[in-house]
Amino acid sequence: MAVHFYIDLNCQAREDLGAEPLLGMLRDRTLAATVRQGYRDKFGDKMPESEMKFRRREVHEDGSEVENEFNVADVRERTSELDRLATICQGCPAAITGDPYSCIQSIPLPISEAGEEWLLSRIGPPDSLTGQFFRRAVEQMSYGDCDRLRDWRGAGFLKGKKPAERTDEGDERPLTSNQVLHPMLMVGDLGPSHCLSLLLFTRALTTDQGADTDEVLQIIEQVQLTQSAEEVPALRCNLQPEPADDPSVHAFKLFLNAAYRALSLEVSLAIRM
Repeated sequence: MAVHFYIDLNCQAREDLGAEPLLGMLRDRTLAATVRQGYRDKFGDKMPESEMKFRRREVHEDGSEVENEFNVADVRERTSELDRLATICQGCPAAITGDPYSCIQSIPLPISEAGEEWLLSRIGPPDSLTGQFFRRAVEQMSYGDCDRLRDWRGAGFLKGKKPAERTDEGDERPLTSNQVLHPMLMVGDLGPSHCLSLLLFTRALTTDQGADTDEVLQIIEQVQLTQSAEEVPALRCNLQPEPADDPSVHAFKLFLNAAYRALSLEVSLAIRM
């Protein structure tokens, strides 16, 4: 199980296959590749891919389960169009890692406690501009008060029995990781302005001159007042996934990089289960 997200930039691959079928093909091919390697490690190279069978179990948010059987050969044939269209990805600004179809990424479930703690650690203190911006948004939008998140925790999609929590000096109430997960994953597709808010919440933006996110927020507010886009320096994401990252932290960094790309391209970041 995973939460999939993709930068909703149109291209020939999506026109030929459709965005949702493309996502399904990539999901199935990734799973089939993992299964194939497992069979090769156990039985060597002689077993035909048609005999490499596996079951995929899907757990829906209401707790119901569906299980289907596949084999590696069928998945390879059914997803063969991916190979033909992969060259379209070369040089695409939405290709997050530079690899074919890397405009599509995922957050594996369950989300770890370390992942929730990391998300919460990205929120600035109450005396920072971005920290104040986040706290106002929580107050105005009731972030964290989310039945769906409670269902996720009950279904085991989040490893922690409770959200990560912290209390800063000067805060009237504690902050929780639910307040960050809610605007990230619980509100549907994210438009460019929502992506910008998330990047500011998590202090994930800087400039080529090394400005911190508080300075970036000041620049954006000044631009909104003057309506002069010429005053905006080049922004970039200051978070990069590292091999040693906890898997959930690694996925969240990819998510925020995707939000930055979507913002830069003025398109949405689509969220799918």
